[in-house]
Amino acid sequence: MRKIFILYDFFEILDGSFVKRGKAYKLLKQLYRDAGMIREIQVNHLLLMERDPDGAVFYSFIQWLKKEERQLTGNFLLAVKEFDKKTLIPVEKSIRAICKEHSGFRIHSKTVEYIRNTAGIVQVLRTQDPGDNELHKARKKLKTMSMIISISNQIKPGKKLSELLDELNKTEMMIGDWHDRVVLKDFIERFIAQMACPDVEMNALKTLLEDLDHEKVNLELHFMPQVDHILGIALAI
Repeated sequence: MRKIFILYDFFEILDGSFVKRGKAYKLLKQLYRDAGMIREIQVNHLLLMERDPDGAVFYSFIQWLKKEERQLTGNFLLAVKEFDKKTLIPVEKSIRAICKEHSGFRIHSKTVEYIRNTAGIVQVLRTQDPGDNELHKARKKLKTMSMIISISNQIKPGKKLSELLDELNKTEMMIGDWHDRVVLKDFIERFIAQMACPDVEMNALKTLLEDLDHEKVNLELHFMPQVDHILGIALAI
């Protein structure tokens, strides 16, 4: 699903008239949103298993997560059933027209322009004493940049683009680990606000929140210098 939406972004970069709308986009967006939420819950479960292999300490929270996952999975399957491939026909025609009009050189040029603009946006986010929200936006921008470069490089390889892609790949895992902890924190806070559980588990969850905060800060100290390095390359490309 992520790759499909990156392709939507890619063709919009090449041609501004390729607008992300219509029935197909709406259905795909719903699939993408539900799939992302399901993945977040599964990653939460994996992080909890590292701390509580038997699932005894965070039992109520884990059961709540499983219930959320079942509901989201049902929504996802309903959205899949509603999807009709025929809705993609107009999109396919637009993509064919764009491909005919764009040379490899023009695609490279458009990609470079996009990289500079995106790096400028991330730089603004970076200089605003960023909190979780700003860093999350920067993460999404950098992840999209990485995937756009991967597509463009398959059409017209470039040394500078390859160098930038290597640097993005180096930091992607650290930023991903940071994001996983942000998401788990959000889910724990939602659970605490909505549900009741034994005092022992509640205390364990509050301790886990503190641990996740420390882990987030440690990861930020490691990946922020790399982000600055990436921005330097991107803005000079």
